[in-house]
Amino acid sequence: LGLDLFFIGIKYIFAMIWSYYTFRAGGEIEYKARDSLMDKFLKQSLMFFEKNSTGSLMGKSTNDVDSINKLASFGTLSLFDFTIFPVIIIITMMVIVDVKLTLVSIIPLPLLAYLSIWIGNKIITRWSSVQRAFDKLNTNVLEDVEGIRIIRVFNLEKHRKEKFRESGQKLLEKNMEVVKYEALLTPVQRIIPALTFIIWIAYGAVLVSRGEISIGRLISFTYYLNMLVWPMHAFGNFINLKQQGTASMDLSLIHI
Repeated sequence: LGLDLFFIGIKYIFAMIWSYYTFRAGGEIEYKARDSLMDKFLKQSLMFFEKNSTGSLMGKSTNDVDSINKLASFGTLSLFDFTIFPVIIIITMMVIVDVKLTLVSIIPLPLLAYLSIWIGNKIITRWSSVQRAFDKLNTNVLEDVEGIRIIRVFNLEKHRKEKFRESGQKLLEKNMEVVKYEALLTPVQRIIPALTFIIWIAYGAVLVSRGEISIGRLISFTYYLNMLVWPMHAFGNFINLKQQGTASMDLSLIHI
């Protein structure tokens, strides 16, 4: 019992240190990205600022950089959980329980990878539209704040409010297009683990009937399958963050 508690304590200490430095790195990347953007802004010509609205540049300095931070922090943790952690679990399952049962049970994993990547590609094309809609909304707000005196002098409040409402509605519509595909990740992340358990029960029963494994080893196999559920979720989270981060890096750092 004492040894178990010791290893559990070591595990949590390692996890805490790993998370701290990962999120710290994400914060430093966010800071350097904003610093790099400001440095580039200050070096641009007047023509650049005529082509790019203030709202668009603010969006690049806020939302886009925040997406990059999430990719560097949450994305890194999710990627680690889906790569190294599952490999260790699967190897343990092969050694301790049964190689054939392990290989058959993880057959759905490539399907999870394929569907997650497919959904991620759909997200990235729509996330770019979200960023452009957010930039337009930002620009409208800045124009209203800077020109509030002119708006009141010419009694344009109703017109500007309607324009803001249209921009907000457009942003909502673009966000909902992203949400629809993000929502597909949840059933995928639940159905795939369910398939692994169905395969485990069916093929495990066959192996038990043949006398190739014991019922005790078959039941212990459930523990390892449960440990694979989180990595499957982590992979979906990573794909989502990766696509948003990729779109943000493309908008913030490449086209300037």
